[in-house]
Amino acid sequence: MSVRLLAVVVLSALWGCGPMTDIDAGSDSGSVINTDAGTTDAGTTDAGTTDAGTDAGTTDAGTDAGTIDAGIDAGIDAGIVITWRFPSCMGPSLPLQFAGQHPYVDVTLGSGTTAQNAAFLVDFGSTNSWVDLGAFSQPAQLSCNPTTCTYADFDFFGSWGQVTLFTSDFSQFMGPPRQAGIIGTDFLSVRPTTMDYVGRRVVSSPAANFCTPAQLEDAGFVAMPSTGFYVSNLNDLLPLSTVVNDAGMGLTVPNVPTLLLRLDGVVAYAQLDTGFDDAVVPNSININVPYLNEILMRAPTALVRQPGMDLTLTTCIGGVSEPVTAWRLASGHTLEFVSTDGGTGHRIPNAVLFAKQTPAAARVCGGIGTWDVNGAQVAASHFFGAGAVVFDPVRSTVWMPK
Repeated sequence: MSVRLLAVVVLSALWGCGPMTDIDAGSDSGSVINTDAGTTDAGTTDAGTTDAGTDAGTTDAGTDAGTIDAGIDAGIDAGIVITWRFPSCMGPSLPLQFAGQHPYVDVTLGSGTTAQNAAFLVDFGSTNSWVDLGAFSQPAQLSCNPTTCTYADFDFFGSWGQVTLFTSDFSQFMGPPRQAGIIGTDFLSVRPTTMDYVGRRVVSSPAANFCTPAQLEDAGFVAMPSTGFYVSNLNDLLPLSTVVNDAGMGLTVPNVPTLLLRLDGVVAYAQLDTGFDDAVVPNSININVPYLNEILMRAPTALVRQPGMDLTLTTCIGGVSEPVTAWRLASGHTLEFVSTDGGTGHRIPNAVLFAKQTPAAARVCGGIGTWDVNGAQVAASHFFGAGAVVFDPVRSTVWMPK
């Protein structure tokens, strides 16, 4: 079987980073008090590597009678009313464990006597997959170079055969479980995958066997387009110039689920990042300056300034910091994802928005703060609040309960 090098190589050129740097959902963070699951993020501890900042506590992502457990720290105890079901066409499931809001699934690396089970973060905000050799009691890899290791097999909903993963150190994430790696969209974009936060499981199916749109609608889900941003065929990704005016030729947007987010008619491209843990300030959403400015111009009463929550974040450039201003949704205003028919998909009635003001010197770090169009990055508590999210890269569609 051929070696599958799990990386979107062209993105390394985009962000100006070497191969040890994970190209995640914009390389963004919420704030010092939130945790994101990529790397080189400004001001947070995430589930990737080389982050600047500190971790800010954990949450208990348990379930209780069909609702998110009231024991979840930081108030993610929304008491979800179940309005959907999971038809068999969604596929088989694997159990999830949670450390804070980070979802982990057990995978098997290697084959035969070298095979070992380990907990990997399921991170739709990371385009690369990673492994931490220090998480294993004995070697499972066939070979390694300074930045990657090759394994005879990788079992995640079945065998993937021989794979090559980037290497990193995740020992700073206390768990349990002990984080042994990250499953990014280089795996996840191959087939439809559902994150069931209420049932604490991940569900996946080959595209040929997956539910039809009619079946998902009948099950209580609403479709929202991610066209050109989340795809099974990387040739279908939009050019990076879609979001960055001076992007080089041949570069594409990151292969990350990205929806249209709307507030009082003002729309932004919003990346969905399951590894962005906002346990301390739930309902966090990162936005960039273009989006903030358009909201303030077209819907000046929609946001309420929160200067006491402002932060100064570190960046991937030593000595260069990034100011972040905090805003809350005003009473009576609701964010919503746009559905495939242009209507309302999933609503977000409460949100704390952190406006990233990336300095010119830190633009090489990438992320929505460097975009010239309206951009946002949605944190994990919103997916807990939804209860379930279906990511379908084959149809470039994300589904959430109505």
